[in-house]
Amino acid sequence: MAENKLRKNTNMVVLSGTVVRDPELKTVGNDFNILNFSIANNYLQKKGDKYEQEVSYFDIKVLGKRAESLSKILKKGFAMNITAEARQERWQDKNTGKTNSKVVFNANNVEITHWPSNSQSGNSDGQQASSQADNAPADNGNFSEDIPF
Repeated sequence: MAENKLRKNTNMVVLSGTVVRDPELKTVGNDFNILNFSIANNYLQKKGDKYEQEVSYFDIKVLGKRAESLSKILKKGFAMNITAEARQERWQDKNTGKTNSKVVFNANNVEITHWPSNSQSGNSDGQQASSQADNAPADNGNFSEDIPF
């Protein structure tokens, strides 16, 4: 029996953050949609005897029919939880010939947890969107000084 030398490794991540710019919908090929946007993910970093808020930015892609549906409601300021696969995109710079790369996250599941109060989609009062999000604890930015790492 021939051995299959190709393996698929598990590559799933969960991210949460806020959309930092309005998403861009692109259609390629035969009506295949790609929705691109970025989220900001805030976290605390201990510096000396204090904790300071830091931020990381992540590029997100939603593919196919979900991209078109989500493009109709998603705007800057929406908070969300995302389950995604990390992918490394590579391209060659046309001027220098140098190969560049970046990691992007292809979303499998997007759960909107907060609509901005100025959004016309979803809840106009800015309440959280899903029953799962309604049960999440609100920290209101108050963090214990003894955060375990």
